[in-house]
Amino acid sequence: MINDGSTDSSSYICKKYAITDKRVKYKEITNNGVSNARNVGIEFAKSEWITFVDADDWVSPDYCEKLIQYAVDDVDLVIARTVSVENGVILNDSYQGAEYTYFRKEEEKLILYRSIINDNPKVRQYPHIATCSAKLFRREIIDRYRLCYKKNLKYYEDAIFNMQVIQKCETVVVTSDILYFYRFNSLSSTQKFCSDTVIYYENAAKELLKFVDEMNLQIEDDYNQFNLKNIDTILTNYFKQKKKTLDQYKFIRNLFNLEIFKNSIARAKVKMLPSKTRIIIAICGKLGIYMPIIALYRKKSK
Repeated sequence: MINDGSTDSSSYICKKYAITDKRVKYKEITNNGVSNARNVGIEFAKSEWITFVDADDWVSPDYCEKLIQYAVDDVDLVIARTVSVENGVILNDSYQGAEYTYFRKEEEKLILYRSIINDNPKVRQYPHIATCSAKLFRREIIDRYRLCYKKNLKYYEDAIFNMQVIQKCETVVVTSDILYFYRFNSLSSTQKFCSDTVIYYENAAKELLKFVDEMNLQIEDDYNQFNLKNIDTILTNYFKQKKKTLDQYKFIRNLFNLEIFKNSIARAKVKMLPSKTRIIIAICGKLGIYMPIIALYRKKSK
């Protein structure tokens, strides 16, 4: 248990478990973000296999038992299903896979990479692969290649880490078992806008592009869709604030002219986009017309 600077009674609860169950190891650290906390957990752990569970989620009672049954022979990563829970209601996912599927060749792994970065239901065969949830990592892979979470990322740190691990794995197995329950939080950082929000998304886009280029992955359209999705998220959260029209116009203009987003807007295939909102973003962005976008997001924010 890694206590990343909690301010409630978490410390007391964790220490109680550590005293009563010798399998539980506990460490307190100064709050420094989820990437640092996960890295500390990886370094602190001594097991053959590593899995992550966030404090506000829960797992099935047979979570480890189910995952470990697939961890045989040359399997280095096991991925089960995560489902989202909002206000106590389990939301349907878009899982398209078989009971279990093995991925070994690079062209097979490409299916996983695309599922991580592209949320288009016509492309994404496996939801929640981008998150740390419902995964069992062979620790030797993490240690051998010195893989870790990138501390400069606040968004998509799991996605980048998972892609790096998948690339190094001999075999990845994806199962249909629903083992992890992700509690959707409308107050989470990804649902808010702050002064650094655009920088965080820009950093994630740059790190992902770096990985794609290094691996020479032929997923340019998936990457462009990834950026358009994030532009949509940025604007949705930005328009929760009440700003003057001129400020909104300047914000959109500056956002769309950031090189990494500008390139994706220019290259995005409009017919491939999954929603009218992203189609409008792409078309207006290509034409440099921003007032329709202001009208769109003002309506959405009501």
